Amino acid sequence: MSRNFEINSKNDILYHRIYKKTHDEDSLLNYINLHFSDIDFKKSHGLLDDNLLTVSIASEYKKLSQYLLVFSNIEHVNKLGNTPLILSCDKNMSHIAFDIIKRKTYFGNLHINNKGNTALMCACKKNLSYIALLLTKKKLTSSYINNVNQEGYNAFMYACEYGFEIFAKNLLDSHLSLNGSFSVINLYGSNASMYAIKSK
Repeated sequence: MSRNFEINSKNDILYHRIYKKTHDEDSLLNYINLHFSDIDFKKSHGLLDDNLLTVSIASEYKKLSQYLLVFSNIEHVNKLGNTPLILSCDKNMSHIAFDIIKRKTYFGNLHINNKGNTALMCACKKNLSYIALLLTKKKLTSSYINNVNQEGYNAFMYACEYGFEIFAKNLLDSHLSLNGSFSVINLYGSNASMYAIKSK
């Protein structure tokens, strides 16, 4: 059995254990340390598959995700269009999102998933105030900030709906282009102003 085949087999086992949530975090970490103990080997041979990080975050494994973050490509995009940053915001894992933002050097092309959601939207929806405010301090494009998802929401609307007043005010005060964000109407017939009134 070749070394590469052995690595791929172990990666598959690990992937399914994470995806199916059949094991707790400690046993998964023990499995990694038992079978992949050489850190340099992990880095040079592309172990651990980048998909493992996104699956780990989606499965809400906090310690495991923190561990995998060291070895993974933070720009990886899975089949649903999700990146580790989008998923960590969506799963309310602010510590992972924070570490990803610290590692990123360019924010002009942040990803939008297959449903039209962005990390900024997810942060607003989950009221991850520090993460959302941190993102707005980066050089985000106006098209990213104003992006509308499949349900007709943009980040500003989520901020208004979920009572995230600090972020909504920050968007306005920072002079980030909101290109008609107040007039955008979602699939439920509401706009940012209506949500702002309801959240009062």
